Amino acid sequence: MKLFDTRIPIHETTEGLPSIHDLIEKLGEMLDQYNIEYFVALPTAEDQEKDKALCYHLHYLSEQNTELTLVVSLFSTLYLKKSNQALLEAIVKSFGRAA
Repeated sequence: MKLFDTRIPIHETTEGLPSIHDLIEKLGEMLDQYNIEYFVALPTAEDQEKDKALCYHLHYLSEQNTELTLVVSLFSTLYLKKSNQALLEAIVKSFGRAA
């Protein structure tokens, strides 16, 4: 049995980007391609009360944090058009979480 012990929030996309549902599909394809074990779940009602833009949680194994961070960074560059500065900040935050 796998214990998916880490989760990250996935928020609604901003205007001008594909829908969050299309992006989740693309992210899933990339995670599968790079053999990252994960699942996507809907947030609880309590979670959504705290964060109205929250759409999903991505659950994964903390032991794959480095691989997941790199794949999500690539995804963010290709599909979310994130700036280099935003990517760097997210990578540093992710690696800090893994320490």
